[in-house]
Amino acid sequence: MTSEQPGAVGTDTYLLDNAWQRARERLDMLGAFLDPGTIRHLDRLGVDEGWQCWEVGGGGGSIAAWLCRRVGGGGRVVATDIDPRFLVALKEPNLEVHQSDITASPVERGTFDLVHARLLLEHVPDRDAALRHMAAGLKPDGWLLLEEMDHVNWLPDPAVEAAKQEIWRKFLDAYRRAMDARGGDLETGRRLVLFFRTCGLVNIQTEGWTTLAPGGSLSARMLQLTLAQLRPALVATGAIDNAQMDDLLSFCDSPDFVFMWPVLMAAWGQRPSP
Repeated sequence: MTSEQPGAVGTDTYLLDNAWQRARERLDMLGAFLDPGTIRHLDRLGVDEGWQCWEVGGGGGSIAAWLCRRVGGGGRVVATDIDPRFLVALKEPNLEVHQSDITASPVERGTFDLVHARLLLEHVPDRDAALRHMAAGLKPDGWLLLEEMDHVNWLPDPAVEAAKQEIWRKFLDAYRRAMDARGGDLETGRRLVLFFRTCGLVNIQTEGWTTLAPGGSLSARMLQLTLAQLRPALVATGAIDNAQMDDLLSFCDSPDFVFMWPVLMAAWGQRPSP
């Protein structure tokens, strides 16, 4: 089932919207890169048959599809996104898809055994409202699982030559400016514990993950696609120009260029019992 809920927002301020011509390809790469870790967290939380799950900002739909198969016919998965074009293509019988803005659309309060979002909050200006809504969806003892990046370590190998380091520095400056202009937050990962406490959750735990990405690897090719989508917004900041963007894109093909991915912080906590 697909529906549009009141309060859905446009994607004109979102840097990585699903309307981009290669968004499907980028999201497939993102799933191949990050899904194994997400599934490990979901297994740890005991997601099982019959669960009611809410996938917020469902993107390409790989985790929504996994949840549908895990919870079975007796369970239910609701997947929401401001642009659900890829979610509506899923053919899972226990899936509901809604176009929805997590900060404004109505919430099924006290309904879900699991609420999950990945790489969502860093792009949402009203993070407090998003968190309140996700926490409100939990039934007693239900789990909220959030995965958010912290960009503190998004750096090349120190052995990379100085000229390439300088272009990378310009890229990071441009990205921060572009995110700041849209109300983004590049330190979301390290804020998750306080976010969860503010929502009144208990049994809070966290885990961080990163990897090294040489040019030509899956993760480097995913960055290359992401940079291609970000390019107009990055150049518009004035911190980097088109020639430097060409150089940056070429780094992603070079095995000699190695960078560390931002730390992906996962946090999970429960709504307390009455």
